[in-house]
Amino acid sequence: LAFAGGHGTSGCIARNGHLVAAVNLERILHLKYAWMGWSQVATDAMIDFAAKTPQGKILEVEEYLPTLMNYLLDVAGIQFDDLDLVVYDRCSPATSRYRMEEVGNHPYLEETFKNVQVLRCEHHVGHLAQAFYPSPFDESAVLSIDGGSWETLERLGGDFQSSAIGVGRGKTLEVLDENIGNGINGKEYMRATMWMGFHLNEEGKTMGLA
Repeated sequence: LAFAGGHGTSGCIARNGHLVAAVNLERILHLKYAWMGWSQVATDAMIDFAAKTPQGKILEVEEYLPTLMNYLLDVAGIQFDDLDLVVYDRCSPATSRYRMEEVGNHPYLEETFKNVQVLRCEHHVGHLAQAFYPSPFDESAVLSIDGGSWETLERLGGDFQSSAIGVGRGKTLEVLDENIGNGINGKEYMRATMWMGFHLNEEGKTMGLA
């Protein structure tokens, strides 16, 4: 089982390397921008964004993650106890304190998955993995471009990761470079979105117009 919090909250289940269930939370709730988060540690910007959504608030993890999980388990035809591995972001509005590393894992998540192996991955490693592992290729170059992860990384001088390029071979995935020049930098996409008059986390509108 894998899931990601924040805007575009979604999840999936893979079995033996094949994707067997995937859904966005807003499709289940019929609410646009279904934002699952942790309001106790939310920033003013996150609270402001959530206030503009149809639900008018952050959807609490402990209330809405079961909805997402139960849907996926039902589609996959398995039980919670069948899960061997759970994967989610090291840092997101739903899983940890805003813009901090693994410190501050959500207590609900710790309790829920205490008997399951958990992998908390970096934002762009997750993007590279979701592109490569379900693909039909045994070896491939993989590129991820995004507006930025939630965590600052010491190896990047305290900056946010906005792009990553790597190579996948079999069951391995190696990141070769990060925050590649301005020409393919996810932050530029975010800035263009804001310049056009849209707001934080509305890059999907820019994508739709393009």
